[in-house]
Amino acid sequence: MNRRLELFSLLLIGVLFLPGLSRAQVDEQPAGPFGKVTQFHYQPQIHPSVAAPCTCIDLVFIIDDTGSMGGAINNVKLGLVDILNAANVASCGDLRVGLITFKDDVTVHSALTNNVALVAGQINALIAVGGTNLPEASDEALREAVEAAGTVCTRTGRFNVGDWRTNCCKVVILVTDALPAGCNDAFTGGVDDVNAHLRALSANALGVHIGALQVGAAAGVPAIMTDYAATTTGLYATVPPDGSGTAAAIESVITNCLSTPVGFESCCVSGGSGGCFTVPVGTCRTIPGGTVTTSCAALDCPTATLKSTWGKVKGIYR
Repeated sequence: MNRRLELFSLLLIGVLFLPGLSRAQVDEQPAGPFGKVTQFHYQPQIHPSVAAPCTCIDLVFIIDDTGSMGGAINNVKLGLVDILNAANVASCGDLRVGLITFKDDVTVHSALTNNVALVAGQINALIAVGGTNLPEASDEALREAVEAAGTVCTRTGRFNVGDWRTNCCKVVILVTDALPAGCNDAFTGGVDDVNAHLRALSANALGVHIGALQVGAAAGVPAIMTDYAATTTGLYATVPPDGSGTAAAIESVITNCLSTPVGFESCCVSGGSGGCFTVPVGTCRTIPGGTVTTSCAALDCPTATLKSTWGKVKGIYR
């Protein structure tokens, strides 16, 4: 019996110290500060065997909380631990978050704060209700986050644009299924689309990247959301009407905020469940539909859907 234990111990030591083999690649990652991470969860921008760069992150969630958004909001809640742990790793532990929601008005639940638990609790408390007419005030919620004057709609709370840190990666996650409509619940071509583009220009001037996540396939919405992402070198993605994949899409936006680390490549994955991921050099060609691209910016990887390619990527490390 003792002999068997000795052999097992030697085998265990050999496995743990094999060169180039990281435990996190083949086993469940340890729990982060915000809870347990999904088993075999792969963080595209942070690879355990390489000293990948990281930087402080300011992250603001802007979420449509009207009745049709129940599935997406629930998906975010389910994946919130993973999202926050990925952001915490990517930020070297220097993470601040904020939360804004909108219908035809704008509510600032939290301006940027390092009290991540507070914002996590606010997200978990969100309830999708109201918003009978589809156009919503997404452009005005964005204005609140990126312009000093803030929204012109009815507002609860206040976001301070001066809180964005100049030396940090700045990200807005905008999640909606509707066209922008200012405050009047009606989309007008040549007016509301122009206003939305102006908000994107304001975000770009601050160095804020917009992760524009469209829920469902409402007509006209892709052009607006794509422009948000392209103007700010962010990411655009669509998820099904039931909101599945929303959390994975958010996580991809956050972890691709940083530049591609040495020894890695940006991989644009085509197809209905595609996305853009940072993987070790030479790995992209092994992923079905994967093409090496300059970066994960929307213009370099205009993937229509980012539902959940984690299975393709995670499988490489199992």
